[in-house]
Formats: sequence, structure tokens, C-alpha cells
Amino acid sequence: MAEKKRSPTADVKSWSEAHAIKEEAFSRFRQEVLLNPEYSEEQKKFLADCFLEGDSVYEIRKFAHPKIPISITQELRKKWKSAP
Repeated sequence: MAEKKRSPTADVKSWSEAHAIKEEAFSRFRQEVLLNPEYSEEQKKFLADCFLEGDSVYEIRKFAHPKIPISITQELRKKWKSAP
């Protein structure tokens, strides 16, 4: 049976700590993707969807790059998500 992914906030004891972790993740995503002029609007939309579906910034870095066409990025994400 596949091991279930743990949330980055799973071991956090307080709501404020969990909120700070989520805020830091969003800030990192915003800086690295949304405010990066090298990404096209189509890429930003796809990567925002990935982030909102639960992909971490770390995971997104594994399959996304401004110079990689969106169709290839989508395929790389599928492979990344299906890897054990």
C-alpha cells in the first residue's frame, strides 16, 4: 500500500504555526512563479492550479521551468505524481 503524503503542517501544534507555514509556501510560490516574468500566463495558470491542488513549491520545481513548453510540463507532472 502506498504511503500517504503528509501535510507540511501535520506535526505543527498550533494554528498560528500552521498558518505561518502555509503563508511562507504561498509567498515562495508567488515569488518563484507568479511574479516571474519568464513564465507565460498559460504556464502560471497551470502551475497555480497545481499549487492549489496541493503540489508543494518543491514539487513544482521538479517539473516546471519557464523554458519548458506547457504540454511537456503537464507530462512531467504526471510522471512526477505517479512515481513511487
